[in-house]
Amino acid sequence: MIEIPETKLEYLDNIYLDPSNPNEMSKEQLSALKESMLKYGAIVPIIINQDNMIIDGHQRKTVAEELGLKQYPCIKINTTEVDAKLLKQILNKLKGVHNVDKDLEEYKFIMQEDPSLDLLKKYVAMDDEYIGNIIREIEHPNGQHTEEELNEVPDVERIKTDIKLGDMFGLGAYIIKDGKKIYVEVVEE
Repeated sequence: MIEIPETKLEYLDNIYLDPSNPNEMSKEQLSALKESMLKYGAIVPIIINQDNMIIDGHQRKTVAEELGLKQYPCIKINTTEVDAKLLKQILNKLKGVHNVDKDLEEYKFIMQEDPSLDLLKKYVAMDDEYIGNIIREIEHPNGQHTEEELNEVPDVERIKTDIKLGDMFGLGAYIIKDGKKIYVEVVEE
């Protein structure tokens, strides 16, 4: 029979971070975790062992303390040190793989309310480049573009160079002058 442990409120002062915890978050991820806790609450409990050492939930404890919480939902389990470390690995890594097409469908749905996908930045810590890639994929599935978009000439006037007509450049074994290969020499030792 599978045990279903009880969730209880524990005082944050009485639970301890495991200094060997390998899971780390960037400032952006911690900020997103804080925002999601403010929006949705303390919906994911902290897992602790019989000595109140955290197995899973180090960042949740840190953010909860920043938010001024005194207590937090916890699940306490009796475990050996090896099982605690194994469980930490399982909870941090066994997440599954996202189906890209289903992710895009969710992003499209989110975009109906939030066209710039700022909510993903705020709650999931996605950066502008990643968000831009999502929006491009939604607007142009599988890289499909209109004929007009494909014929757009990029603005190259901003590129400054000292290259003048008649300058020569080496490119591997080739010498390039005025955009044409003019000389090839293969030297064998």
